[in-house]
Formats: sequence, C-alpha cells, structure tokens
Amino acid sequence: MLRNVKIKTAEFLVIFLGVFFSMVPGTLFAQVVISEIMYDAPGADPGREWIEIENVGTVPIDISKWKFREADVDHKLSIFQGKVELSPNSFAIIADSPEKFLVDYPDFSGTIFNSSFSLSNEGEEIMLKNASSTVIDTVAYKKGSGASGNGGSLQKIWDIWKEGVPTPGNINTAIPIVKVVEPLKTAVPSPKTDSKISTTKKKNTAAVLESVPNEKVFESKESFQGTNKITSRDNKDSPWEWYAALTALICIPLGIILYVRRKNTPASGYEIVE
Repeated sequence: MLRNVKIKTAEFLVIFLGVFFSMVPGTLFAQVVISEIMYDAPGADPGREWIEIENVGTVPIDISKWKFREADVDHKLSIFQGKVELSPNSFAIIADSPEKFLVDYPDFSGTIFNSSFSLSNEGEEIMLKNASSTVIDTVAYKKGSGASGNGGSLQKIWDIWKEGVPTPGNINTAIPIVKVVEPLKTAVPSPKTDSKISTTKKKNTAAVLESVPNEKVFESKESFQGTNKITSRDNKDSPWEWYAALTALICIPLGIILYVRRKNTPASGYEIVE
C-alpha cells in the first residue's frame, strides 16, 4: 500500500515538473507582445506598413536575432535606430521601410527595426519568433477589425484589439478616428431666376390685396424699408380713439381733485394756527 502511494507521488511530481518547465520558457518569452498594427495606411501604402512590439516584462530582452513571420515567411530584423535591447515597459517599431515611417511620424525617436514584409489589407496571421524560432506571440487580424485605409491602426488594449489614431512608441489609447465630412454645395440661382421669382411674388401679392375690400395699404419705411407690405383698416371704424378720449375726460378731473385735496392737507407733525 505504501509502495503504491510512493509510486503515485513520484508520477505526479514528474508530470508536474514536466508541465511547469514546458510552460516556463513560453511565459518568459511571452513578455514581448505585438501591441499595434498598421496594415493598411491611407492612400498608397507600400513601405508604410509597420507593427509595434512591447516588452511587458521586468527584464531587458535582446531581440536583434528575432524574426517577424508574415505570409508564412520568417523575416529577419536589423536595427535601424535605437538599441537592440528592449527595456521593460518600452516599445519598438518593426517597419517595412523605416525611412517612410519617419516621414509619416517625424517626431518618433524610439527604437526602429528594419524588415521586409507586406501586410495583407484583407487580414492574415502574423507571429513574433525568438532566436530559436520559438513562437512568442501570434495575432490574427482581419479587415473587419477596423483601421482599413482610414488612417487608423489596430491597437491592443487589455487583450482587446481596437481601432484608433496611431500611437507608435506610446501607450495605446484607441482614440476614435474623426471622419471629415465635406459641406454640401448649394446651387446659387442665376439673376434671371431671381427676377422671375420676384415678379411672381409681386403678382401674387397684388392679387391678394385686390381681393380684400376697404383695405388701405401702406409701406413701413422704418423696419421694412419699403420691401414688405401690410394692411390696416380705416381709423373711422376703430373704437380706440373713443376709449382714449373717455379715459382722458375721467382721469384729468380726478387728478386735479386729488392734487387740490393734497395741497390743502397739512403735513404730518404740524398744527394749523389761526
């Protein structure tokens, strides 16, 4: 019984150690990941494609002998700018043409590796391999993921790929791409068309005014400067003048009476001495 337990324990340790040591190299090398992809630059994009890699680990890693696999071909890397050793929490660019990359991003001062590849605009699987050809990271992108010729790039944020404004050498933010919409062009009518419309309006206005009986038409020069016409009834039929006269007849005598009474009333605090 005891012998069987020892055998089972030994088998368990062998299996555990085998699984552990098979996972350790992958875990260490997986500290470098593909973090951004520019696979379809706007306009003519030959030589303007690139990927960004990031060291998410805690130790520096020399990637000078690493390979970038694309279209089932392993592409070598050669340093163009910066250091071959990728520091923790730092980025590097693998560009098809570093010269064209710097034309598109003149302020970039980080590490750039030169390589020779052509990313598919429809999508494909890309890989990052170490010096011993061990696959370190794999990404399969497709056109439907976004960043298809609109100036954006695919960016990895918390293991989720999103489209956004390119951020080579910086933390991904996936800022939305702003689409510029051109304003609609409105047709300007010709002078002949304007004169026809003006003549038609005048005829319609005259017809309406003739159909209204007992109307007097006048022009408001202060606000409309003779362009708009309004109608007003004769003052003979308006009762407002009668209301104004009646109000004056009532209010004026009442005001005189109140004024006289106030004048004859002594001020408070004083006595009238006869």
